[in-house]
Formats: sequence, C-alpha cells, structure tokens
Amino acid sequence: MRTSLLTNISSGPRKPLCSPSLKRAVLFLICLALTAAVAPVRAAATEPVYTFGVAPQSSATLLAAKWVPFLQHLSKTTGVTFKFRTAPSNDAFALRLANGEYDVAYQDPFVFNSLPKTSYVAFAKPKPREHIGQESLGFILVHKESRYKKLEDLQNLTVAFPSPLALSSSIMPQFHIKAIGIDIRPKYVKSDLSAILNVTRGLAAAAGVEIGAYLAVPQELRDQSRVIWTTKPSHLCEGLKNLPFVFAAHRSVPVQLRKQLESALTTNSDPALLHRLGFAAIENASNADWQRLSPLSRKLFGSYVNSARAID
Repeated sequence: MRTSLLTNISSGPRKPLCSPSLKRAVLFLICLALTAAVAPVRAAATEPVYTFGVAPQSSATLLAAKWVPFLQHLSKTTGVTFKFRTAPSNDAFALRLANGEYDVAYQDPFVFNSLPKTSYVAFAKPKPREHIGQESLGFILVHKESRYKKLEDLQNLTVAFPSPLALSSSIMPQFHIKAIGIDIRPKYVKSDLSAILNVTRGLAAAAGVEIGAYLAVPQELRDQSRVIWTTKPSHLCEGLKNLPFVFAAHRSVPVQLRKQLESALTTNSDPALLHRLGFAAIENASNADWQRLSPLSRKLFGSYVNSARAID
C-alpha cells in the first residue's frame, strides 16, 4: 500500500458517536462491503488493470478523446488493460503523482524530477511532430490581433500559465522574464488549454504553453494565436534546459511490464494516434535524461508540497 503525503492527524479523547446497535449495523455493512470486494480483487489478480495518468494540459473531455484510443491500442499491443486517468489541474496531478496514485504517467519533466527517486521510473519520451522556433518545447503566445510583439511589451500585464510547476510553459519563461527585468502578473489557470483560452477570450495578454499541448488543441484556437517568444536555454534561465515530457512507471509496476510498455510505445504506436497527441514518435528514455533538473526541481517542489500540506 502506498503512503499518502497528505494525511490528516487528529488527537484527543473521543466520545461515543453511536449506540451499540448502530455500531453492529455499521459493522455488518463493513463486512458486507469487504465480502463484495473479494471478487474484484481476485479478478484483478488474473486480469490486472493499470491506471495511466495523463497531465491535464487540456480539459478531461478533450484529453480522453485523444488518449483513450491511444491507450486502447496500447492495451491491445501489450495484452494489459490501461485505464485513462487525469486530474482537475496540473497542481492536483502533481500531488497525486507524489502520492503514487498512478501506475503509469505522462508527466511534466519538472514534476518528475521533483519526486523521490523511489517513485517513478522513466522509460520513454515524446518527440513533437513539429517545432516552434529552434526546437523549443515551450513558448509565450498572444492573440494574433494584439499589439504585443516581444516580452518587453508585457510589462505589468497578466500572463496566463498552466501551473507554477510546468517547466517549459511556466518556469523557464518566468525565469527569463524576471532576468530581463520585466514585471508581469502571473495567472495560473490549471491547464495549457485554459491558458490559450484566456488569451483568445481577452482575459490575459499572453500565455505560456508547452508544445505538445499546443499541437493537440483544436486548430481554430491555434489560428487565433501568435508566438512572440520561445524557451531558450541560457544563463538567464539559471541553467534550466529544454526537456521533454516523461512516460514513467511507478516502482510497483513489474519490470517486465515496464519493458513491454517501452517496446510497445517506441516500436508499435499507431502514427495516426501519435499525430493526434502532437507526437511524431515516442523514443526510449531513462531517468538520467532528466537529471539536470534535480537540485532546483526538488527544492521548489518540496516547498510546494509542504505548502499544500499546510493548506490541506
């Protein structure tokens, strides 16, 4: 059983909350529920179902429309059932990863590097089907009809970001913006799609977006936007690098299945399904591909989890 990072602890003497007869009724219902649960558990032993968490870069409906067919193909290829899962926001998704709630996950590189080394093992990474700028993995966009042409034009304006924990679409742009002396008003809106919609609906002057999420949104939204800056690894970004999203399996997933997944994703993925996800291909990977982020990401993510604990 995986231990949750977020726990509620209560102390002090307690008074009886119910009569003995009510206690017996509750006990009976609990026993009945446990008995009913035996059959699914036994079935799972022969036909395991693994949860596949997908970072909420878009609405759950749009994500499911693209990822469920992909996972159905993956299940057919491997003979193992994968069930689509996501979260209401990037921050909630990150905390669920920290709690080990997904067996397999497609996740942001910053969050992946922030998790304990005993949590998830990377086995693959996506290759975008096209690039914005010089192979950038994130960028700042504005409405195509706006007057903004460079970052300096965003002084004191609202810029939408999917999450404070998103590497290419939030952390790197904000490091750079701060380094060149520009003050903005960050607005965290839960997903890349929401960030884009904030721009197209006039709720924000600009938005930070990751390329995979951008390529997966409806074309009509892309047609309403214009890129004014792309993430450029430099001394201004304090050593941060453009790194792709991560396909990773929880340590509890059998090694043989992880190898099956790696083989299926990198050699047997359907090109049409990959295209819908914004990928040209999926490549082999390992934890070492993201190690450059470890010191900074663990420090920032640790602070975030601690603050989330306090709020919870």
